[in-house]
Amino acid sequence: MNTVIEADGSMYPCDFYVLDQWNLGNITQDDFSSLKKKDRALQFVNESYPKNKECVSCSYLKLCRSGCKRHYVQNGTISQNYFCSSYKEYYSHAYERLREIAQLVRYYKKI
Repeated sequence: MNTVIEADGSMYPCDFYVLDQWNLGNITQDDFSSLKKKDRALQFVNESYPKNKECVSCSYLKLCRSGCKRHYVQNGTISQNYFCSSYKEYYSHAYERLREIAQLVRYYKKI
């Protein structure tokens, strides 16, 4: 989960959801890792999991994770992320290079 920390220390699960209902707490008062485990944070993550058939069966799901829920929940209805075709085009072009970079990172972490 990505998080946003405001100047006053308030933490939110996403920069598009800096709203009272998604306030996870304050890092000046609570431990960072405990804030990420709060029920509200877990609810946000659970609501962000893909729910349409096309995402669930997509080979790039582990990379895009359906993108931001802001882009696929519209008027309370779950639809395809409107960046989906762009994600697919990008990942089909960059996947092999991204995989190589990940392998190099794992290799250099060992030495």
